[in-house]
Amino acid sequence: MLRSVVPGVLLVVCTSLPAGATVYEVSSISGLKAALDVVGPGDEIRVAYGVYQVTTAQDTKHWFHNSGTAAQPIRIIGVLNEQGQRPVFDAEGATIDRGIFYMWNYNNHYVVENLEFCNASGAPYLSLNAAAAYIHGSDITFRNCYSHDNENGWFSTSYSDDVLLEFCETAYNGYVGGASTDLTHNHYMASEKLTVRGCYIHHSLHGQNFKSRCTHVVFEGNWVSDDRNYCWELASNNYRNSLLIGSVIIKNRSADNPRIIGLGDGTSGGTHGALTMINNTIVSAASNNEYVWCHSYSTVDLYMYNNVLAGPSVQLFGWNGSGSRSGSHNWFQEGMAVPPGFTDSIFGEQPGFIHVEGGDCHLIPTSACRDAGTGGLQWLNYDGVWESCLATTQYVAEAHVAPRPVDGAIDIGAYEYLRGDIDQDGGVDLDDYALLAESITGPVGGRVFRESQWMVVMEAEHASARVPGSGAAAGHAWEVLTGDGSLGDGYVQALPDEGLSVSAPQIGSSPHLEFQVEFAGWGTYYLWLKGWAPDAEGEAVHFGLNGSPISTSPADAALLAGGSGFEWLSQRANTGRPSVTVAAPGVHTVDLWMCQDGARIDRLLLTFYPTYTPGDPLESATLLSGGPDLDDDGNVDLVDIGLFAQDFTGSP
Repeated sequence: MLRSVVPGVLLVVCTSLPAGATVYEVSSISGLKAALDVVGPGDEIRVAYGVYQVTTAQDTKHWFHNSGTAAQPIRIIGVLNEQGQRPVFDAEGATIDRGIFYMWNYNNHYVVENLEFCNASGAPYLSLNAAAAYIHGSDITFRNCYSHDNENGWFSTSYSDDVLLEFCETAYNGYVGGASTDLTHNHYMASEKLTVRGCYIHHSLHGQNFKSRCTHVVFEGNWVSDDRNYCWELASNNYRNSLLIGSVIIKNRSADNPRIIGLGDGTSGGTHGALTMINNTIVSAASNNEYVWCHSYSTVDLYMYNNVLAGPSVQLFGWNGSGSRSGSHNWFQEGMAVPPGFTDSIFGEQPGFIHVEGGDCHLIPTSACRDAGTGGLQWLNYDGVWESCLATTQYVAEAHVAPRPVDGAIDIGAYEYLRGDIDQDGGVDLDDYALLAESITGPVGGRVFRESQWMVVMEAEHASARVPGSGAAAGHAWEVLTGDGSLGDGYVQALPDEGLSVSAPQIGSSPHLEFQVEFAGWGTYYLWLKGWAPDAEGEAVHFGLNGSPISTSPADAALLAGGSGFEWLSQRANTGRPSVTVAAPGVHTVDLWMCQDGARIDRLLLTFYPTYTPGDPLESATLLSGGPDLDDDGNVDLVDIGLFAQDFTGSP
């Protein structure tokens, strides 16, 4: 039965709701306000798809009046259109007092789903911290909502309790209109208990991506990136402990503040209690980044298990406060000073991500993080009791989670490696097989390597093309050989070794190695060669980009190390460094030509950072890594289908 209750509101009798519950269908702000006047426990307000222009006169501070119950919350549900778009509450031009949805401390037990909130501002008359929602109430859930271009993304007060943000996107929030005394944030939360799960949090314009003054936080399976200030902060309080689990936090290279995680901001007596970090992936962007910073006012016990802390920075802690620090089975960037109390740590140059810059922190097959974690973990919960804890979900773009695969051994970091799980839903099933079948290339070869975590590393024998010499260099070629201390599948040598040297303009006819690279950035990339010169007449290699040589003769070519084995060197014969200038992100060809025969090359590396010196990082992933190329050989063929058959489970 359908009948009008007030103008703009339709009442629907719906048998799927609790007995006696009512559905209100609204298509205007006046209709929403009318429904909020009369809605009760178990009732549902359905907001039709459209743009709802919010004005100052509509007084958002007084829309909410009633409460649901724990068993029968009031539900406000946006009706998605055919493209999956949400109804939008747009406050452009309005002066908003604190929040578009202002939920008082007597507005409890609400579930809000499928809505978009934008352009909330308190200017010019009120505090410049208006948000999508200003939450005083308790047992409040926002699910599958999008908050953007507000002064704060979300705001909760100390009156609130049991607040859940789930599967929400929060981005581009922060006051940027001029002078402001206080930072505004994507999240500014002060609830008694807060859970944030499966959310995509990015591009804070003014302050932190996530700032908490809550008593207790569970932050599970989220993606946090592109901060303006801190990435993630427990600014004060935290007396009832917090859990950071299964999340990815990636620092913005151009952020105003170098800190990634902050414990205390110098106000309200500092941060206290315990913070337990389990199976997170945390990536720095610059050498001055601090992964965890603790204010002198703070007393925090920090427990870290199965986390990856990687990137150009080796500043693990900026610890000025008190409290203990301990943990085990973490992957740390080589060179980090790890204090006593941490056991079974792994140190390395790269943890083995597929493509950080492309938003993929899944592990490649050769990652040292695989099967290197530990189970049987606990965390200190709200009641101060040690409780068993295991990362059971992992973030899935955009703004969701999938079951974390279980294969008997726990990986370090936010993602569990599962060969064959092409759609990354936690299982190997027919959906994955369909993606595999669509991607069949046959044995074509030709890897396209991906820059990830500020570098790209390639085995020389994995060149996408090896072109033999012609003209004066006819009969010469880069031959693949094995042994002699080389890594991977071997190395290449310019043979025969007869003392031939090639300079411009004949470089194009010299034996040629081509490497296809997907660069994530642009600018200068420095070239390192892990090589071995048999003598002074076999130490030079020409290099270039996109088929154009940069060096012209042995006098300015890239040099190989001499001695009795393969070593890294980044040096030109004229004392400069070999480098290439990438004009724009995307796929480019990195070229090596024989300058002097006899030259031997095991690996090559390009890095954005001029001060980096390689050890032996993992070979970079290819465009097909982590997807249908199950054997990671640069193509999708019958071998991959055979491996898929071994991995097939039939269900996620």
